[in-house]
Amino acid sequence: MTLRISTPTRPTLIRFIYAFVGFCFCISTAIADTSLSGATIERWIASQDALEKWGDEHQETISKYEDQLPAMENPMDISARDMLKPLKAAGLYDEAQDLVKKYDFPSLENWAETTLKITRTAAAIELEKHPDAFDTSQLETLAQSPQITEEQKAMIQQTIKQSQSIMMQLKDGSSDADKAAVRPYLKQISGLMEN
Repeated sequence: MTLRISTPTRPTLIRFIYAFVGFCFCISTAIADTSLSGATIERWIASQDALEKWGDEHQETISKYEDQLPAMENPMDISARDMLKPLKAAGLYDEAQDLVKKYDFPSLENWAETTLKITRTAAAIELEKHPDAFDTSQLETLAQSPQITEEQKAMIQQTIKQSQSIMMQLKDGSSDADKAAVRPYLKQISGLMEN
C-alpha cells in the first residue's frame, strides 16, 4: 500500500482511508470507549511486522473468503465484525488471536479496536492539517457538464456523497485525547501504511 501522510493531496488522504480498511482486513468489533495511550500505540506498532508477515503467509487462504465481506459504498461504514468474517471462515481466527496476544492484546477484538482507533484518528489528524482534502467543488462542476452521460453524473454524485460522508465521520469520530496520543506516532503509522 502506498501512503505518505506528509503529502497534502486529496488522493493521498482518500488512499489513506481506503488503505487502512485493507490494512485492517482481519480485524473485529467496534471502537472501544476508552482513550488511546502511548503505551498501547507502541504495542500496536510493535505488532505490525509480525501481523503483516502472518497475513502474507495466509493471503491465499484468506483471499478465498473475501466474498464474506459486505459490499459497501463507504469504507468507513464497515463493521469490525464483518471484517472478521473472512478470517473466521478461513479457520484462521484463533491463530491470529494467539499472535496478537504475544503483544499483550487480550484478544483479536481488542487489537482490532485499537487498530481502528489509531488509523481513524490518524486520518482525522491529517484532515485537520489539510481541510481541503475532501474538496468536491471540481467534481460538482464536472457533474454539471453537458458532455458527461447520466451514468457518469450518477457516479460523480456518488463519489461526492461518499467523500462528504467520510469527511464528517472523520471530523466527528476521534476525541482530542486520542489525537494527542496519536500525533507523536504519525510518522511511524505512515511508514507502516506505506508497506
